[in-house]
Amino acid sequence: MLKSLGVAAGVGAIGAGHAGARMLDGAPKSTDVSTESSLALDDVAVSEEWPQVQGNAAKTGVASSGPRSNVGVAWQLGVDDDQTYGDPVVANGAVYVTVEEGLVSLTTEGEFRWFVDAAGDEEFRYSAPAVDGDTVYVAAKAAETDCNEKTGSALVALDVEDGTEQGRTPLDDGNDSYQSLTVDDGMVYAFGTETMTDGGTLLAVDTASGEEQWRFGVDGSGIASLNSSPAAVSDGAVYIASDRLYALDAETGEEQWVAETSALKSMQEATPTVVGDTVYVGAGRYEDTVYAVDTEDGSIRWENQPDGPGYGVGYWTSAAVAGDYVVFGFQPVEEGRTRGHYAFDREDGSVAWNVTGTVVAPAATEDLVYTGRKALNAADGSVAWEFGDDVPFGTTAPAVVDDTVYVGGASLTAITGDTEDAEADETA
Repeated sequence: MLKSLGVAAGVGAIGAGHAGARMLDGAPKSTDVSTESSLALDDVAVSEEWPQVQGNAAKTGVASSGPRSNVGVAWQLGVDDDQTYGDPVVANGAVYVTVEEGLVSLTTEGEFRWFVDAAGDEEFRYSAPAVDGDTVYVAAKAAETDCNEKTGSALVALDVEDGTEQGRTPLDDGNDSYQSLTVDDGMVYAFGTETMTDGGTLLAVDTASGEEQWRFGVDGSGIASLNSSPAAVSDGAVYIASDRLYALDAETGEEQWVAETSALKSMQEATPTVVGDTVYVGAGRYEDTVYAVDTEDGSIRWENQPDGPGYGVGYWTSAAVAGDYVVFGFQPVEEGRTRGHYAFDREDGSVAWNVTGTVVAPAATEDLVYTGRKALNAADGSVAWEFGDDVPFGTTAPAVVDDTVYVGGASLTAITGDTEDAEADETA
C-alpha cells in the first residue's frame, strides 16, 4: 500500500488527513544567467513536454524553457516517508512517477490523480514510464528473482486518465532489469538485461497492436550487466549501449554497425545521446571515457578520459546537450577521481568546465544545465541558482517543462520560477 498518499491497493484517492504534497518556501541563492552560446540547437531534439526519461527519443535532455529567476520550491511529495520516487515524466498536464509499489500520477500542481499497484497476484515492479498520446507505458519486472531462474516480464499499457490497464505484451526474454523505456514513431523500445548474467535484449513493440515487431540480443562479453539503459532513437536508427555501442535499423532491428571503442566491456550502464550525425556516450565501470561516434558508420570522432587511465573507476550518467557542450555527470568508485558534472565541447571533446558535487543526470536548456538542487550556466559552469542543504531533494534525472523542474528520489520535488531573467523582467 502506498502509505504516503493514503492510497489503498489498486487505483484510489488520497485518504482524509493526507496532504499529499508539501508546500515549501524554498529560497535559492541566485546569480546572473549567462546567455553566451555559439552552436545552434537546430540539430538537437528539444522537448516542449517531458514524456520519457531525458525528454525525447534521441535522449538529448533538452527542454525548450525552464526556470531562470525568482526560483522556489512549489511543492514536495513524500518528504516525511520512506518512499523512493523514480525518474518523473510529464505530459498532458500530468506527472507520472514510479514508486516501489507501482505508478503514481499527479497534476503539475502536485495534486493526486491516480495510483496503480504493481503487485497484483505476482510481486512486480515498474520501470520508469513513457507516455505516448493517451497511453503511459511501463515495463513490469519481478521484484525478487533468482539469478539462475528466468522470470516473466511484460510491457504494460495504462490509460493516462485513470491508470486502467489497456493491454499487456509478454516480453518473455528472461531479463529482470528494465530502467526506462523509449517511445518513438509508433514503437516502444524496452532494453532489458539479466542480473549477474551476460547480455540482454532490446525489444520493439508496436503501440497500436501491442505486438512485438522484433528483438535484438546483445552479448555481455563475460561481464555481468547489472543495469539496463534506455535506447536512443533518431532518424530511423536505434542506438543501445551494452557491451558495445550498437546501431540498429528502427524498422527491422537489423544491425547497422558496432562502434569499435576501447571500452568493449564498459557500456552496460551507458545511455546514448544523439545529436544530428553524432552519438555521445559515456563508458564507465572499466574506464571513464566519453565518446563521440559517427552515426553513419560507427567511427570514433573523439574520445576523452578526463582523469586519465584507470580501472573500475566509475559511471557516467546520461547526458544533456547545452549549446556548445554535452554535459555528463560522473560518479567515481575509485579514489582520485572527480565526482561531479563535466561539459565536453561537442566539436572536439575538450573539457570546457567541471563542477564537483552531488551527481545527478542533468537536463538543460540552450544556456542552463539543471542538476537537481542547482542550475549551472552552460557557458562556464558557474551557478545560476541553487538551494541550500536545508531543503531536501532527490537525485534522479530531472524533467523540465515550461517554468518547472521535477526531481525524484527520496522525495518528488517541483521547482518553479520565471522563464525570463530577473533583469529582463525589471526592464519590461
